[in-house]
Amino acid sequence: MKRTIHRVSCRILLCILTMLSIFFFSGHAYAETNHDHMFLRVSVSNDRPCVGEEILLTYTLYFYGNAPRIEDAANPSLQGLWAREIDPGRHIRSVAAKLDGVSWRSAVIRQYKLAPMKQGKILLSNYRLKCLIPQEIDKRGTIAPDKEITITAPDITINVKPLPEPAPDAYKGAVGSFKLSLTSDRKTVQEGDPFHLILTISGKGNLLTLLAPEIFLPQAFRQKESKIAAELDKNSALSSGSLVTTMTVYADTSGSMLISPVRFVFFDPEKNRYKSISSSPFTVTVLQKNTPLEQKNRFDQGEIREELPNKQQPLSDSLTMKLLIIVLLCAGVAAAIALLKISPKLRKKGNKTEKEPIRVPSSPEAMKELLQNTLEKMGIGNPKSLTKKELCEAMKAASLSDEICGMLADLLENLDKELYSPIQQKEHVSLQKKTADLLHQLQKPAQNVPKR
Repeated sequence: MKRTIHRVSCRILLCILTMLSIFFFSGHAYAETNHDHMFLRVSVSNDRPCVGEEILLTYTLYFYGNAPRIEDAANPSLQGLWAREIDPGRHIRSVAAKLDGVSWRSAVIRQYKLAPMKQGKILLSNYRLKCLIPQEIDKRGTIAPDKEITITAPDITINVKPLPEPAPDAYKGAVGSFKLSLTSDRKTVQEGDPFHLILTISGKGNLLTLLAPEIFLPQAFRQKESKIAAELDKNSALSSGSLVTTMTVYADTSGSMLISPVRFVFFDPEKNRYKSISSSPFTVTVLQKNTPLEQKNRFDQGEIREELPNKQQPLSDSLTMKLLIIVLLCAGVAAAIALLKISPKLRKKGNKTEKEPIRVPSSPEAMKELLQNTLEKMGIGNPKSLTKKELCEAMKAASLSDEICGMLADLLENLDKELYSPIQQKEHVSLQKKTADLLHQLQKPAQNVPKR
């Protein structure tokens, strides 16, 4: 009876432990082996992927003491899987880790991106690692050779789920979450000139194994070559980024060519369903071979288009024209008002005759001769021989004002003093200014008419 109870208790405990292990480690399974203060642990990011879904396989070495030198003794068996190793770099970094209260150093030594190609159970096994452990120097100072240990990684099994049936006709094995776009590097080309169509699939999933959808071209286009490049995020272990397909295309016929949408179908493992996405359609304008380059540039800038009847002209064009007319009218009114305000000032300025610079000699004799020559030009004959009284009468006869006559008489008298006085006055500068002012007055005969 006691033995029966003991057996039942053991079975119940075993079931509980099994259920707990499934609960805690589903989706991220691992196994480990111990050997002489170091061991290997193997883990997968998802132990129940679907067919084609990318997962991550990781081998981690735990040790304490001196870090060993490591070499691969045997590669893992990865049958039924697409696999690509992630380059660990030249130096493998170790970090502190604690397991069950014990301090260790851990280092990720191998990582693989995997994608199962079939459903069912797949065994990941047979990875072996050779470790060379440096030994301490003995009392004699002799360096012992490194201790060699080979560790075999534990096996791990993944259960691959089939994809839902039936799959869409356009489905080609893409698993993940993606976006799609189709663009052209040129919207206007000439006959026979190449241009490029760029198909971009971006997101997270099996970017390295999926097949890009087909691009259907118009009959006037011919394809020369296609290049496919993956641009992945280096900071992400699983594939994340974009897959870019660049197609070189030639157009043999002129006209407006429609590039049809491209349809792409993928399976979303998080939603557990298929999704279909499409690119946006667009047109490429193909010009005849002899089209001038200037007209081609105008096509590129959208300046040339088909003329529409007045009733079919876009509303934006008529509205723009009306706004332009209103702006021009407002500008014209503002300019007219400004001219009305400025014109009186311009008339006043026009009535004022600017003084033209007159060169006046510095000597009194030359100044006197300049004045006499000016009077002769005004019709006063031989002013040198006239007395002061006769000169004033002649100036009045020439329609000069009394003010001008007085200024001229005073100036001539001062010049005579400079010339004939025994005491030199040395007022040449002031006499030059007076002479210049008087000459300016004599140049305006209309203003010098005496008042009656």
